[in-house]
Amino acid sequence: FKGFMTMVAVLKPGGEPLSTQPPISVLQMNSLRDPYLPYEGSSGSLSAEASILAWAEHNGCDLQPEVSGTDDLVFHRYPNCDDNVRVELVSSMPIPWPAECEQEWDICQQSGTQFYPPQGADCGFGHVIPRNLFPDGDLWQYSWDFLSGN
Repeated sequence: FKGFMTMVAVLKPGGEPLSTQPPISVLQMNSLRDPYLPYEGSSGSLSAEASILAWAEHNGCDLQPEVSGTDDLVFHRYPNCDDNVRVELVSSMPIPWPAECEQEWDICQQSGTQFYPPQGADCGFGHVIPRNLFPDGDLWQYSWDFLSGN
């Protein structure tokens, strides 16, 4: 394998890559507002950023990511990895995500309760990555280019 891509997935505590495994490119995509697999992690999972950092460490990358993007789509790229592999976290907001959704999200995060959209509000779906946020509106081409080394 040249690399792999995960969508809305993180590592479990103790599930970090083994030192005996060779370097491999990793593209990890997570929603910033996922009610099922929290970006911030949980008792059964590392956060999205801790998960990708484990891959950056494993691959001998610089541990300070280069961060770019917008409020809706953020790229964390870890440079200078061993064997020219690439390590990147792409984080996105659900589309649409109006203010009333953010307010309810904050309340649920503070109280530790499950997020449910406010009645009548369209809060997108937080467990997917909106493909239209990517350059040329094509998440799959972006992924293919990453895994192809472009």
